[in-house]
Amino acid sequence: MTDPTSPSDSLDLAGVWEQHAAWWQTGFTGGADVEYDEQILPMAARHLAGAAHVLDLGCGEGQIARLAVAGGAAQVVGVDASDAQIREAQSRGGGPVYARASATRLPIRSGWWRRCLERYLETFTTRC
Repeated sequence: MTDPTSPSDSLDLAGVWEQHAAWWQTGFTGGADVEYDEQILPMAARHLAGAAHVLDLGCGEGQIARLAVAGGAAQVVGVDASDAQIREAQSRGGGPVYARASATRLPIRSGWWRRCLERYLETFTTRC
């Protein structure tokens, strides 16, 4: 019997996000979701305050990565498994560098990033 709390090997999360990227882009960005704008973005901004280096895992279309740049971060990298999300992030600009990659296989040195965000779970940590 499969443990229902464990991620399924057969579930292609990148494929799911690829398929539903437009839903996220139109439903949760650019002021479309008042709760996101009034609660999540200010919480992220507080967490990012004073950070020079930010890694945004699951960056989607880059909304929080752009927020980090606007808040003064010198280097911001947004990573997402969805090609459609990365393309949209790049088209919206704003200063971050974006890369399509899996968050489980990042070629980075541990502890270098001052702020790391993983948005799918809305979890903010201080070190990666």
